[in-house]
Order: sequence, then structure tokens, then C-alpha cells
Amino acid sequence: MESSSAKEAQLNSLKEELKVEFVGIDEVIDEIFDLIGSWYIFPHLQKKPLIVNLWGLTGIGKTSLVEAIVKGLNLDDKYYYVDMSDKNAFDRFKLEVGQDFAVRLETDCVVAIDEIQHARSISAKGDELSDAEKRLWSFIDKGTIDVSRDNLLVGFVEYFFQEIIKGLRTNIRIVDNKIFGDKKEIKNIYDRNGMELLKDSDGDYCFIPPDIIALLFYCFRDLYSSEDDLLKTIKDTSKEDMTQLLRFFINKLKQSRQLNLKKGLFFVLGNIDDAYTMSSDFNRDISADEFYKLSKKIRLADIKNALIKSFRSEQIARLGNNHIIYPAFTEANYKDLIAMKLKSYQTELEALLKVDVVIDSSLHKAIYEDGVFPTQGARPVISTIYKLLESHTSLIYRHYAKLQEKVCQVNLEIKDDLLKMTYIFNNEQHVSFTKKQILNLKKNNPPKDETQDLITAVHEAGHAVICSGLLYKIPQKLSIISSESDTSGFMYLGVDQDIEHFKQVIPRLAMCYGGFTAERLVFGDENQTFGSHSDLKQATRFANKLVKQEAFETFFGVYDAYNFHSQYVLRESMEEVENRVESLLQKGYEKASEFLKIEFRLLIKLAERLMEKETLSAAEIEEVIEEHAISFSLETIKTKGTDLMIKQLFSKAQQKIKQSVVDSTIHQESLVNP
Repeated sequence: MESSSAKEAQLNSLKEELKVEFVGIDEVIDEIFDLIGSWYIFPHLQKKPLIVNLWGLTGIGKTSLVEAIVKGLNLDDKYYYVDMSDKNAFDRFKLEVGQDFAVRLETDCVVAIDEIQHARSISAKGDELSDAEKRLWSFIDKGTIDVSRDNLLVGFVEYFFQEIIKGLRTNIRIVDNKIFGDKKEIKNIYDRNGMELLKDSDGDYCFIPPDIIALLFYCFRDLYSSEDDLLKTIKDTSKEDMTQLLRFFINKLKQSRQLNLKKGLFFVLGNIDDAYTMSSDFNRDISADEFYKLSKKIRLADIKNALIKSFRSEQIARLGNNHIIYPAFTEANYKDLIAMKLKSYQTELEALLKVDVVIDSSLHKAIYEDGVFPTQGARPVISTIYKLLESHTSLIYRHYAKLQEKVCQVNLEIKDDLLKMTYIFNNEQHVSFTKKQILNLKKNNPPKDETQDLITAVHEAGHAVICSGLLYKIPQKLSIISSESDTSGFMYLGVDQDIEHFKQVIPRLAMCYGGFTAERLVFGDENQTFGSHSDLKQATRFANKLVKQEAFETFFGVYDAYNFHSQYVLRESMEEVENRVESLLQKGYEKASEFLKIEFRLLIKLAERLMEKETLSAAEIEEVIEEHAISFSLETIKTKGTDLMIKQLFSKAQQKIKQSVVDSTIHQESLVNP
């Protein structure tokens, strides 16, 4: 009882420590510790491996958290890491555990199977892939694994026994695991194997030395109850039968054996892009908080629906139901991470310089602006800290060493792209050195171009006008500047999107054409730019999906357009299917052109405001709409939004039922009282 209490206390203590060490994943840590508690305290009760699945964006702390748990629970010597992005990883894992003959491999080892998405059994086209990793899935399910013994070890024992077999053909005698005969001949047998000829307690030479006995017992625990039991077999074997026994040992050593890891803890880790649909979006113009909200919408069903595109159903079933979903980092999480890493660096630098070090808030800000990619997690942040600070440690030390006795404090800051070190002496601040820093954010931003800004303003205003007036959705952010090298501006609608309906199809396609059409209306066909490619791709993809996947209008099947498994789709062979897609796109373009002509004043005024402020919030967009819109108003947007419309339609259906009940009652009463 005391032991279990101590283990429980250790778990609780480690859990709180990890919440300090890792930012933004307190709930994840709680979930993991809730699952592994019984395994850690009572591993002998476990009949199958405990499988804990961790899903999340890259750099969010999946692997490092597992390693921290292993270290915190003093399980380093029982930990095995398998990186499935390496096609030979599982074979190396088998070799590693095969070399470890300790009994512990039959109890509470920890195995981390990382990058599981690379072990897919179904291709992107829906084809079955090779069963090369069938062994992996059997291992996950059963906790057993067939391994070969160390070839070097087997070779050594085999060579030693073969030399003994040769010696048995001479005049040497074997009695009770003692060897008698010509001393020189006996010594030659052992010397050829690099082994020392040992004597037992009686002063006689040992036939098979104690360390070989111990090794054989480790290999043959299924045959012998103890080393003494094995030794008795050797002692009871006559010289005539010894050759047969040694050959039995050699053949047995060459056979694979089954390791039992059923009492183990298996972590399965992966990045499932089909669930984390934002994972390929490197846009830094959208805040980390928005990506966090998107990640919090992911549910277990989303994970399993994503997995089914890469794995067979029985494989997904083997993963069990312990799925823990990591959220993306919030802005506050990133700032906490930066503060924690800078505090650690400050402590290390103070120990090196033996003087107080102050890291200015300007460095915190520069690292956030330059290093945070919301879908990339901690790694870009850590590498940015290295680039801006840690890589200059030797430079900082050299300048400090010149002034060592005079300095009582060192300050580090970044200003105008210069890393600056200043020192305090006699309450006065002196500059020691400045170092030019090339920040990614500024490096990627081209010089300001007023003509390009004007084109972008009209383009983005076109999207926003149609989004507000036809989809009844105010953009959350509209901008003519972007951190992306191939994007001049952007419109962001926000995370909380309305449910899509067929009624919205043409307005949504019109929104895709908004920028394209606005440029044509304002600058003329001949002056339209080539910046609408992504908009046109988005419109085409949406129309294709509607016709071929969503049975839009008259179609009632799914057509083969998105590499679905072939048994679930119709073949894309009818020309009329493509014609319907083109027809939808044409309607979308015509709707965009028609609406922007009506709201031409709003288009120009919104573009003017964008040129003035560069970035507009939802409230600022609403101000322009309130003043200049003709065919709709803010009140229209509120009353015609999809959510409200659905509620109103349902309310009408309820009223219809109530009215039918009233009509039925009146009819029945009229029959009773004509």
C-alpha cells in the first residue's frame, strides 16, 4: 500500500512539474496522467498494452512530453522510440529489444511510436499499400514481437561450442561440467575463443564457464526453471551425448523468440493533416488565437474520419479509444514560451558572466513577430531565439571580458534591426556593441508600392462587398498588407462559420470572383492583374465538390474527382458533369459582376478606406457599409444570416404544426356538433 501511495504521489508531483515546463497543454497532461495512473501503479494487473494516442500539429510538444514523462518516472532504461518516418525504424526497434534479454521487457516498458501517419496502408488514391508493416499493427494489438538474437552473440557462442565439439573427438573427458585431459589441448580450445580457462571450487577446470551458463539461461528461460536446472542438464549429459546437446543449444539460439510486452505502455503519435486542416496554412496574418479556436473544434470523430483515409478499419480499431487531441498554441501560450526560454537563457548567461543580465521586452516582441507561425508550434520560435540571441553568446562574452571588472549589469535589446548590448557602470549606461539582425518578417516584405496597394485595395474590397451583401457575413479582418511573399492582401472571415446551404452556392462562388470582377470593373479588362489565380482555384474546387460530392441539384451520387476509395464513387466520364461545374462557375461570375455594379459606390469607398488604414476590422467595415451600401444594410445582414434564417424556418414549421392541430380540433368539433 505504501508503495502504491508513493507512486501516486510521484505521478501527481510530476504532473504539476510538467505543467510548468510545457505551455498550453495542461488539459493534455491531465488526460495522459489519468490514463497512465493504473498502469504505473499496478502494471501486473494489465493483460494487454495500454495504448495512448496523441494527435496534434507539429512542434506542439508530443514527443518531448512523452520523453519528459519517461524521465520523470525514471523509466529511461525501459524506453524505446520508433520513428515511423524512417522505413527501417521498426526493424531497428526489433533488433534493439532483441538484444535486451532482461526480464523487464516482459513487464512495464514504454514504447513511443512516432509519425504513425508514415505507416499508412492506404494511398492517397485509395489503393491498398504493401503489408510491410503488418508486424507493427500486430505488435500494437497484442504486445508481442518475434525477435532474432544478437548475431554477434550467437556467432560467439556457436564458435565456442563448435571448438568444444572438436575437442570432444579427442581424449578429453567431461564429468559434472568439469573438463579433464591434456592441459595444453584444453587451453587451446578456450584460447581460440578468447576465453579464460576457469577453475571451480574444487580446483578443477570448468567445461562450460558460469557466464555462458547465465547467458544460455537468459535465452532458454522457457526450457529451464533456473541456472541450476540448466547446469544439472549439462552435468547429467555424457560425453557421447554432449555433442547433440551443444548442437541443440546452437540451433535454439539461431531461432527467433517472442517477447511479451503486454504489460507495456505504448504511445502512438501523429500529425493528421486531414483532421488539422489548418496544418498547411503558414499565414501569419491570422492570429494564433484563431488557429487555436479551429483546433478546439476537432473531435474524436474527426480524427477517426481522417485516419480512415490512410489506414484500414481494423488497424484504427487496434489503436483503441484513448485519443488525446492537442490544441494549437494561443498567442498567450507563445508569449509564455518565449518568456520561459528567454528566462532560461538569461540564467545561463548570468552564470557565464557572473553579473546581472536584463533582456529587454523588445526582444520578446521581435521573437514573437519573427518566429511565430501558428501552425508550426515551438520549433520556429526556438530557432529564432537561437538566431537572435544564443548564436551571439561568444560575441557577448568577448565584449564583456574586455570590461569585466567595470560592469555591474549587462542589458540586451533589439532596436531598428540591431541587437544591442549595453552595460551599466557607475549608474551610467554604455554601448558595448551592436549587431545587424535580418528579420524574416521584414526580409519577406517588399518596399511599399502605392499602385500595387491600390489594386489590392480594390481586389479585397470586391471580396468584402459580396461577402457582406450576398452571404450576409461581415469579414473579421480586411487588409492590403500580408506577411506572405506571394500574397498582397487578404480577407479573413473568422472561425465561427455558418452552416453552408445550397441557397448560398451562387453567392459563395460570387465571393470567390469578387476580387477578379472588381479589378475588371474599376481598371478595365486590359489592366486586370494576374493575382486572382488562387481565387479562381478556390471557386473551381468548390464547384467541383458541389457537383461531384454533394449531389448538388439533380445528381444523387459521388463522382470520382477527389481520389476517394473506388468502391464509393462513380466514374467521372459524363461530359455533362463537367458542363454543370462550368455552368455554376459562370453563374457565380455573373452574380459577382451584377452585384458589384449595384454596389459600385460601396466598392470604391471601402477601397479608399483600405488605402487610408491598410487594415480594417469588422467594426470599421460596418461603418463604411452603413454609410454607402445601397441594396442591403447592417439590419439586413442580421436578419438574413444563415443561423437566424434556419431558426425562423423551424419556427414557421412549429407554427404550421400548431395550426394543423387547431384546424383538426375545429373539424372534429364540427362533426360532433353539426
